Amino acid sequence: MMTTLSIRALKETDIPSIVNYWFENTDANFNRMGADKTKFNSKTNFVDSLKTICNASLDQVTSYYLIWLIDEKAVGYSALKDIVKQQIAHIHLHMWDEKNRGKGHGAKLFCMAALEFYKIFNLKMMLCEPRSSNNMPNKMLTNIGFQKWKTYLSTSSELSLTCELNSYIIDFNVANQFLLKK
Repeated sequence: MMTTLSIRALKETDIPSIVNYWFENTDANFNRMGADKTKFNSKTNFVDSLKTICNASLDQVTSYYLIWLIDEKAVGYSALKDIVKQQIAHIHLHMWDEKNRGKGHGAKLFCMAALEFYKIFNLKMMLCEPRSSNNMPNKMLTNIGFQKWKTYLSTSSELSLTCELNSYIIDFNVANQFLLKK
């Protein structure tokens, strides 16, 4: 049986899965990702912020989510943050369905989301900045062919700890070529 991969915009029905991913995650996973558990202090506020994204027009958003689907089942998401339309944004990746990790689906879904973000927001550049010690996303980004252009100490989002990050340039052509060869 062939696996079908797809992406779509965040819907309010996806919000419980994202909230559960963050509020029921382990301390070890928070540490691995460089996320600051103390910044997840209110489920209500988190839900409200996601609902705002769902209901906002594209010209109003500074964050946007695309849901990852495997055989039409939501398994994770890419979040685009710090959006400066027609310029730059930062992409994040999260697969909450652990049984689908390590199968190569995340790389394809990530590239699909990156291409869609480039198109939606007419971006010139996109960066992805995982914690340098978080092997899974660093290996995936390198295997796709994205260029790491620096390692530095910072926060990757409003929900992160200050930690060492690897900054990758998410090139449209690299993502497109990766999907064409798979």
